[in-house]
Amino acid sequence: MNSCVRWDSPELEQEYGDKAKRLLEKLILDRNVEVQIQGKDRLGNRLGIILIDGEDPREKLLEEGLAWTSERNPIEAFETIKEKSKENRKGLWKEIEPTPPWIFRRQQTMLQFKTG
Repeated sequence: MNSCVRWDSPELEQEYGDKAKRLLEKLILDRNVEVQIQGKDRLGNRLGIILIDGEDPREKLLEEGLAWTSERNPIEAFETIKEKSKENRKGLWKEIEPTPPWIFRRQQTMLQFKTG
């Protein structure tokens, strides 16, 4: 599995989604951004890693409690950062059981089938 798919931030419709977006915008503003394409997902969407002035923004999102690591095969360094945020109840970890974005997306898809 590519390292680019081993984390996920809340969707914009979810609590903390807008905060994650604003933090990423702040990190990117007036910076050099490099995108390293690493493959495609099962739907054919390109997957890659973004580096901002050579640094990985995923770490900052995890530090602030604005992202999850993957359920399967998480990157150990990312998992450590996430667990520290969780222990400190930062961001989405203030919630008792925050809904991971992959579950949220599944729920939204199921709602679309019922109403469509």
